[in-house]
Amino acid sequence: MFDLDPELSGTRTGVARGYNARSGTSHAASAGERGGANLGNMAGDGSVITRKHKMTVDEACQILNVKNVPFSEGPTQTVVSEELANMLKAYERMYQANENTSKYLLSKVVRAKDRISAEVELSQSSKPQP
Repeated sequence: MFDLDPELSGTRTGVARGYNARSGTSHAASAGERGGANLGNMAGDGSVITRKHKMTVDEACQILNVKNVPFSEGPTQTVVSEELANMLKAYERMYQANENTSKYLLSKVVRAKDRISAEVELSQSSKPQP
């Protein structure tokens, strides 16, 4: 019924295989991004917290509009304590603004606060108690 040229059908198969292989790779890459796999090359407990919260400290600071200071030094540092106070103010303001609107934005705000809080808690638990 159909007279297919073997040369052309082979080309179609090759193109289809190439497309499938490439789309599978891009799908795996995007799945890794969603899972937090591309959040940078970090070592130690910070990467565990980053994977748990699926957010870096940089992203959390951008969401809450605070400076990215070394939160890992703990709240006893003046700069850190000031930014923590600013973070709580921003959190309250953004939480109230998005409470009855977007669950997505509200989730981002809550997760950003939790991520920075986890960084501070990690610094407190890793320092030896006197």
